[in-house]
Amino acid sequence: AGSDIGVLRALYDLEDLAENAGSFTFDKKSYRKKTKVKTRFIYSFCGLYGDVLDKDTRISFPDELLEGYARRGINGVWIQGVLYKIAPYPFEESLSEGWEERLANLEELTRRAARYGIKVYIYINEPRSMPLSFFEQYPHLKGATLRPGLACLCSSHPDTHRYLKDALQTVCRRVPLLGGFFNITQSENRVLCWSSGHKAAKEDQCPVCSKREPAVVTAEILKTMADAVAEVDPAIKFFAFAWTWMHDFGEEVFDLVDLLPQNVIVLQVSESKMKFVRSGITGEVRDYALSIVGPGEQAKALWDAAKKHGLEVAAKVQINNSWECSTAPFLPVYDNVIQHMKNLIDEGIEHMMLSWTLGGYFSDNLKIASSYFFEDECNQEDVYDEVLTRNYGSYAEQVKEAVSHFCKGFGEYPFNIYHIYRGPSNAGVANLLYPEPSGMRSTTTCYSYDDVKGWCAAWPGDDIEGWPELYTGEVLEAQYDKLCQEWEKGLAILEGMPVCEFYDMAVYGYTLFKSSYNQTAYYLLRDGEREEEKMRKLVESEKELALKAYEIMLRNSSVGYEAANHYYVTRSMLMEKIVQCDYLSSL
Repeated sequence: AGSDIGVLRALYDLEDLAENAGSFTFDKKSYRKKTKVKTRFIYSFCGLYGDVLDKDTRISFPDELLEGYARRGINGVWIQGVLYKIAPYPFEESLSEGWEERLANLEELTRRAARYGIKVYIYINEPRSMPLSFFEQYPHLKGATLRPGLACLCSSHPDTHRYLKDALQTVCRRVPLLGGFFNITQSENRVLCWSSGHKAAKEDQCPVCSKREPAVVTAEILKTMADAVAEVDPAIKFFAFAWTWMHDFGEEVFDLVDLLPQNVIVLQVSESKMKFVRSGITGEVRDYALSIVGPGEQAKALWDAAKKHGLEVAAKVQINNSWECSTAPFLPVYDNVIQHMKNLIDEGIEHMMLSWTLGGYFSDNLKIASSYFFEDECNQEDVYDEVLTRNYGSYAEQVKEAVSHFCKGFGEYPFNIYHIYRGPSNAGVANLLYPEPSGMRSTTTCYSYDDVKGWCAAWPGDDIEGWPELYTGEVLEAQYDKLCQEWEKGLAILEGMPVCEFYDMAVYGYTLFKSSYNQTAYYLLRDGEREEEKMRKLVESEKELALKAYEIMLRNSSVGYEAANHYYVTRSMLMEKIVQCDYLSSL
């Protein structure tokens, strides 16, 4: 091995071999492994968000979790950070109160993680915008006003660059085991004067940056940050997350890539802008998906441009779940995971971000994906079969066949960025039924209500009546029906299989999608012909699904949980749904 971490991974492999054999004995054989994917980082399944370093880091990163990740080939975890919370803010010191304690907690986390061969990465959006009152004292720093009451620090001003350099170097020097940073310049946080691309109104533009090319301004900021990190330790990585770059910059994105220094790794969502067709309707992925296997042409074009410029590239993927099904810790769609890994390896991807805040469960999905992180004598398909045989014994072939049906059914999921956030497939059966229109609009991820129009939206405008639709309610109903019919074929193959985590996740995933069908059909009937008998049957189906989900939740506390929202499906919500269904059936 090239390091002690390589020895540790070899010991984990020996333990796996011994466990599979039932004793600490081995057949005579030579095993050779070479790393193919150098960086493999993920978000903690039980992690807090935003205040990880304000508390004991064992809450978000218990040793058992770190060891579980290490055994599945993970060598990095990430947390969210704000620079002025972990380094002195020279313009307003009160904003940095407690920064030394947070850095001490970060340093402690990096030391604990290092025992398992794991590095810690910090997600940043910098430099953060400030209230307009801040610029009364620092008028020379006022940049674009891209949010009401907030303005950016001028992205071109030397004082802005000096602050970023000093802050990043403070963190790197105090936390020498840090893995690195990834920074998003075009995010919900408007951090650069060109964060909105070319959309800022003239009166809101930065007087300096508006006269300069967006690609130049953005590249300069990224260079300042990457160089600051490299000056302290070239081993600390700096990723530029290209989320929405293609959308905001258009063809200028390739100019931006050409301006980046060699110490920047270009990170992009693998499925970004992938085209797909559902029920004859063409859409495209924004953010990410598990039902649609990447990478897409946009990501490949960006990576190709970066590689031609001599930069390393990274893929952001979801291995366990996505906002299509976030309350399931993982969805057993192994074929999708395998195909995605194969595609990314063929693209020469050397770094992978394996989840957003959701998707950090250490599941078989991760175990199967990890076989593609390394180049060895073993065929990856054999690894898949070995995992299935080890976990499911005589049921391995049935599992494999059932998974193919799950993947085929999941391919009918009515994907759309606003449907995955606002639709019913995250909370599933926990969403109550509304026998009369509630008038409430769906919210992001947590509460779908009876807002079928919102579930169908191509984008959510301020006026609900003016929302354009990508799908109709009838298309949603038809697509969920197709999905569930195929999923049911997989469940039928598993009939008689003993209860295990795989079976539970297959059934829980089904409850999410079948309930989405039921709810859509129920509201179309409610607002249309109102056929009472059909509505009653849908209510009865909802009760059966709620009972199944409740039973699974009693066995597995990971169900219903997502790190950013925590438990947004609970046992009490399912109990309430069961009581409600009894009431509606009695009417």
